[in-house]
Amino acid sequence: MKCKVISLIKVKQGNHLPYFIVRAIGIENEEDAEYLDEDDYWNSLSPLPKFEKKLFPPTESQVKALENMYTTDSRGNVIGNGPFIRLMSYKWKTPSPYFISRPNSVTGVCERVRETKDFRMRQGKMSNYIKTEYIPEVFTFMTLTFLETENGECAENGGDAEGLCKTVFEKAVTSGYFLLQKSATHIKEVVEIEEIDELESRNSNTYDEWNDYYNNSYYNDGLDMDQQDERFWNF
Repeated sequence: MKCKVISLIKVKQGNHLPYFIVRAIGIENEEDAEYLDEDDYWNSLSPLPKFEKKLFPPTESQVKALENMYTTDSRGNVIGNGPFIRLMSYKWKTPSPYFISRPNSVTGVCERVRETKDFRMRQGKMSNYIKTEYIPEVFTFMTLTFLETENGECAENGGDAEGLCKTVFEKAVTSGYFLLQKSATHIKEVVEIEEIDELESRNSNTYDEWNDYYNNSYYNDGLDMDQQDERFWNF
């Protein structure tokens, strides 16, 4: 798909050549540009596809050539117009289910968080609590962004998108970024329960609910019913 480059961020790598993070939005026709705001950033409500791609120029001259294609601000946002780029999204079924490592999460991988509120009895008291479940997400597909030819085919790895996906998957597993579900048996769901308050509960063996409606001091005071009624209405 023909794409308008929105952002070009240069990432330095010490003694190695830098790479670039390209963010772009798909443009099929001139009407699609209406979804871009006045600063050329895409509208979050836009139905147009969004792409992110890392580019690794192999030589210093190609690094400079890529930098000269676009004018950017201090944050890498492209100012004005620049060459369009063709990108495609490729969804590939992985040979094995996997987790994505995320060290700062509760489970150590990408997770879904489910929160519920409930109550329970503990030692004659009603306790309200929040139950939070951290559920590891299992993935069976991966989606990559490739450079695209005019014919809508993969322009990388000699057009072998499948082979490139396999290479990326294997490298991710080797590096520990992907954890195969069948071998990552230590990855488990985590459940946390936090009590938020305690409510007094009456013991069902000794509590007589009618006591709330029967006032002994009122009815057992030696007055007959007529006298009680007179006293009741004598405000």
